[in-house]
Amino acid sequence: MSMSSPSLDHADPPERGQPDLSGLWESEFASMREVALRSLACLSVVGLLYFYQPSLLWPMWAFAYLGCLALCYVGLDQARSVLPDTARVALYMMLLLIFTSLPTYMVISGDQVLAFCGTCGLVGLAVWTLFRVDPPRIVLPADIARGWLVCGVAAWSVASMSETLAAKATVVAISIVLATYYTMALVQKRAAVIKQERSARRVHEVRQMEAVGRLSGGIAHDFNNILTAVQGSLELYHEVPEGPERDALVKDAREASARASALVTQLLSFARRAKLEAEPIATADVLEELASLSRRMLPATVAFECRDGPAGLKVLADHDSLISALLNLVANARDAVGTRGEVIVSCEMCEGSARDGGDVPALNGRNAHVRFTVADDGPGMPPEVESRAFEPFFSTKAVGQGSGLGLPMAKGFTEQSGGTLRLTTSATGTTVAMHLPLAVSEV
Repeated sequence: MSMSSPSLDHADPPERGQPDLSGLWESEFASMREVALRSLACLSVVGLLYFYQPSLLWPMWAFAYLGCLALCYVGLDQARSVLPDTARVALYMMLLLIFTSLPTYMVISGDQVLAFCGTCGLVGLAVWTLFRVDPPRIVLPADIARGWLVCGVAAWSVASMSETLAAKATVVAISIVLATYYTMALVQKRAAVIKQERSARRVHEVRQMEAVGRLSGGIAHDFNNILTAVQGSLELYHEVPEGPERDALVKDAREASARASALVTQLLSFARRAKLEAEPIATADVLEELASLSRRMLPATVAFECRDGPAGLKVLADHDSLISALLNLVANARDAVGTRGEVIVSCEMCEGSARDGGDVPALNGRNAHVRFTVADDGPGMPPEVESRAFEPFFSTKAVGQGSGLGLPMAKGFTEQSGGTLRLTTSATGTTVAMHLPLAVSEV
């Protein structure tokens, strides 16, 4: 047996001297629900302001802000945008400036109602800046300047209404203290996030090295056993006279080389580098061939059953790799049930894409995929085994009885084929589901 190994994928770091803008889009659109609520709130506030004081300024601001927000949604995405980095930063700053302009104007308008609403808007902006998803460090100076602007506008509006110099000085001093505290909180929060990211990266790198060590150790162990068999047979070949014994040595060497070839194939499947030739395959033919091969390796005391899906159902996959992956799953089920139990292989058509791995049966081939399941009624996996089920070379079998590549290989093949593999286990048994693309839609 073997769950998923640590991912080795990293986003490429920015080149030296280039700003890292990878988080610019996420800082503004990390939660689309929040963006929708923010847009709805802006429209509602503009409506209320127009009701209180009819003016074209309010709808003009809403049009400018929402239009710039839409441009940022497209222009800030590094994966799709063709804008240079400077243009992306300028677009983002324009969005912040447009948003800040309205509450700032309202605070200095001299109207108490507008001043109150503007103050609420600036406070909300400051809170959002502190608790949003962290943008790239290049945006930090703008966020600090915006905090000082908020405090400066508030101080100016209140101080202008104060009659004594002492009152004005008090308001200005408190505003400076507040702006300084805001700056320190923002800088410390960003620094803590950077420290946390670095720690997470170091932990990830350690896990990477552990995974590489475990993988290389497993490969070396298995290949050493295979090479020992091959070398031993070849060394004895010239010392044994012609006859059945020499033929047996040749047979042993061939079997060992076949195991080496199978191990390489499993490693390529695990690494998703195996050469696959996907073609439409009738699921009935797959299950018929699987049943013939499975009955040879299952004890007579283990009940085995294959259940096909709708007539004419076809899967888009590489034939040999599909059979090999299913056989590995059947072998795992056999080891789970022991000498007595039940193994059921079934196939059906489910709604949704193979990548999503839905389990709802589909009535037709539109937006559907094929699901193969291998289920047993064994004792299931304990949590510590389930958490490592897809680790390469992790096995609960005795030494020499399993490579620990069965589930990783099946997972690698399934994902390389455009699908996903799911495992569920309990005290009543284990079920592994392979979700693969549908070949034809007229079933």
